[in-house]
This record gives sequence, C-alpha cells and structure tokens, in this order.
Amino acid sequence: MVKALTKVKDEHCCGEFRRQLELFRTVSHRNVVQLFGLCRDKDPHYLLLEYTDWGDLKQFLLATSPITPPNGTVDNKKDAGSKPPPLNIPQILALAHQIGRGMDAIYKARIIHNTNLYRTHFSARDLATRNCIISSDFSAKISMPALARDKYSKEYCKHRNQLMPIRWMAPECFQEDDYSIKSDIFSFAVLVWELFTNAIELPFKEQTDEEVITSAQTGKLEWKVAEKTPEALHKILTSCWSANPKERPSFSQLVVAIGNCLQSEYPKEPTE
Repeated sequence: MVKALTKVKDEHCCGEFRRQLELFRTVSHRNVVQLFGLCRDKDPHYLLLEYTDWGDLKQFLLATSPITPPNGTVDNKKDAGSKPPPLNIPQILALAHQIGRGMDAIYKARIIHNTNLYRTHFSARDLATRNCIISSDFSAKISMPALARDKYSKEYCKHRNQLMPIRWMAPECFQEDDYSIKSDIFSFAVLVWELFTNAIELPFKEQTDEEVITSAQTGKLEWKVAEKTPEALHKILTSCWSANPKERPSFSQLVVAIGNCLQSEYPKEPTE
C-alpha cells in the first residue's frame, strides 16, 4: 500500500504522516504492518506499507456477515455462491487476540523509546476494523488505510477543524486532545464490538455525530458489549469504556483475557 503526503502545507496532515512513519518504522510485530520504505526526494512524499490479499478487515467482516450490508458497501461484490461463510466465535476471538497483541507491541515499543515525541506518537489514535487488514492465512494486522477511502467518510466528523472518528474515541480525546494507550484501549473495545456485529452498523447509529459528542461529554453515552460476546469477556471489555482512563485495563490484560476465553470455552474449535 502506498500512502502519499499530498497536502505538504497542511500542518495536521504532515504531523499525521510523520506519526504513522514513526509508528510503523519502530514497531516490528507480525500483527502490525511492516514499513517497506519512504520516498521523500520530492513532493509528494510516499510511505510504502505492507498490504494483504484479503484487504481491510471491515470489508472482510461485511463480506462474511449473514446480513446484507446496508447500501452495498462491500468491495468487489461477487455472486452469492462465492460469499464466504460467517465467522464463528473462536475465529472472532482469534482476530481480537491478534489485534490486541499488535497493540501491546505498539505499547511496549513506546516504553522502549520513552521520549516526549514517542509518548505522543505511540498511540494508534484511530483504531478500528477499517484500519486493520487481514490475509488469507487469517492473520490480522494493524494498519491505517481508512482516511484514504471515501467509503469511510461517514465514520468521521469534523470537530475542532479536524476529521475525527468520534464514535470510536474516548471522551478525553475530543474534549482535551488527550491521546494515550488508554484511549486506544477504549477504541479497541469498540473494535471488538465491531467484530461481534460484523461491522454492519455504526456505533450508536440512532444518534447524530453531535449527539454522540454531547452524550460522551456528559457521561450519558452507555456502551454495551455485543450480543454474541462471551460472558467471560463482558466485565473487562466494559471496563475499557470507563470514563476514567486509569480504570481501563492494559493491552496485556486484554490479550490474556481473550486468550484464556479461547482456551477455556473453545479448546477444540479451529480459530485460524
């Protein structure tokens, strides 16, 4: 995948481009995309990032959904006979486990490179299924392609002169511009919600973007785990949405909890 920095005079775009460069250059993990190179001899600058044969995870979830996606949002529609089967719960947990491991690797890289620059940069800031990719060997990887895709424009709204995925964001992000590994924990729980709902609908689809922001700021936005989520994960996933970032778990704790759920509840089920 090639990402181009076309708005070279836009400070926010340049900052985001540098942030992604630092993240993918520093983190080496099987569940985080690999940076192949940077071309900056002349404008526009290009990032060359790993991509996969099955593409972005949200499109994969929509394709495997037993429910027809609204507005035909799946890429490259095929006839009904070629539609992949729905994912089972062990497969969904395996995807969540891999993405959690990737985020844990990002966190550990942030600890190793503990400077103010990395403290700011080493937050994914936009963790969602649209920003992960999946390969035919069922390997999920954290990536950041979504802002380059027009089909995801409805998942962002303009707030404080920036495009923000507010339905995936912790309140402190759009209230105080405070991004951290704890805000990524919040987004990860939303991503798990997407996995168990096949990403068919937006979170809080019945509310406008402005209503979501107001509800989050006043503490009235009530997150609930998806219906098919195993009981063993309800408490830890709900704690990811705590208004107090200090009360949210770590990625290491989430990875252990999801792994234990897989082993204890589905020990003989194929997951990958």
